[in-house]
Amino acid sequence: MNISIGTPPFEILAIADTGSDLTWTQCDPCPECYKQDAPLFNPDSSSTYKILSCSSRQCQELGDHICSIEANDTCFYSISDGSTTGPVALPKTIIGCGHNNEGTFSEKGSGIIGLGGRVVSLISQMGASIAGKFSYCLVPFSSESGKSQINFGNNAVVSGSGVVSTPLVKKSPDVFYFLTLEAIGVDDDKLEFTGSSLGRTEGNIIIDSGTTLTILPRDFYSKLETSVASKIAANRTDREFEPLL
Repeated sequence: MNISIGTPPFEILAIADTGSDLTWTQCDPCPECYKQDAPLFNPDSSSTYKILSCSSRQCQELGDHICSIEANDTCFYSISDGSTTGPVALPKTIIGCGHNNEGTFSEKGSGIIGLGGRVVSLISQMGASIAGKFSYCLVPFSSESGKSQINFGNNAVVSGSGVVSTPLVKKSPDVFYFLTLEAIGVDDDKLEFTGSSLGRTEGNIIIDSGTTLTILPRDFYSKLETSVASKIAANRTDREFEPLL
């Protein structure tokens, strides 16, 4: 997702992530940054860049943060990790300026666009102007057949023949968008989902555009794997995969 930050506008390309709240980019100086192709954002070059006070409500919402009197009460944070409209200006928008970053990021990107549910996310900061509505259709970054689309407000409403929906469930932590998975079908097999660490009934999974894989509890995955294997007329191959950390 391309956005511009600062004054004059500085364009960044970052990951649209519904599982994150804070929008952040790598900033100069950056002694511990992952490699990126684009130039780093220099906050000193922006006339509208201001440091967020550690006593602010938004800083407190970050959870894993520390205050530094020596650094003028700066809020320091730590986080783990189509149809288009014209440019929209969002003054006084809170972003994270990363000077120590690591992770499995593409060199093409330069940070995260936080689309989660907390007060520091881009969705929350856009406020009443979009009524909390957004929709997206994402294609692989390397795709040559189409472009990803993200729409906000009234433009985000998806309607028409064949459209289906499922309700979001409000739960904690409120950064995530929780859904309820009842079952997965494999041909004529219906595998009832018995729940996860997030719950056994409503809100037992999250939808996260920043995560590549669908992750399931081990026991349920085993049943799913067995069912899929029974429907495929092919021989298994033995391959070793690196474990997920």
